[in-house]
Amino acid sequence: DEDADSFCSISSADEGRQCQITFEIDEDVEGPIYLYYEMSNYFQNHRRYYQSRSIYQLQGENMGSSDVELDCNPLYKNGSLLLNPCGLIANSFFTDIFELDSSASVPAGLA
Repeated sequence: DEDADSFCSISSADEGRQCQITFEIDEDVEGPIYLYYEMSNYFQNHRRYYQSRSIYQLQGENMGSSDVELDCNPLYKNGSLLLNPCGLIANSFFTDIFELDSSASVPAGLA
């Protein structure tokens, strides 16, 4: 749905945006119900994403900025602070929450 795409798109990090999509099901459905969705412009299999980590840092080695800069680029520092763990993989997480609200449903003949 094009409206949902423009409403739910995120253009910058830490945007704090919440997205709500409402749809109606006009007939009874037996569970389980599975929800699938697609994220566009997210390349977790891309070489740059996959290689953006420091194996030595993840193994507990004490690493300096110059040690992790090449391995973790572009996310190895936050201002002057060294990220630990560094890299795109370690700093990617999703907090997706899905709710099914059937309270709005009123069986036929009831008010």
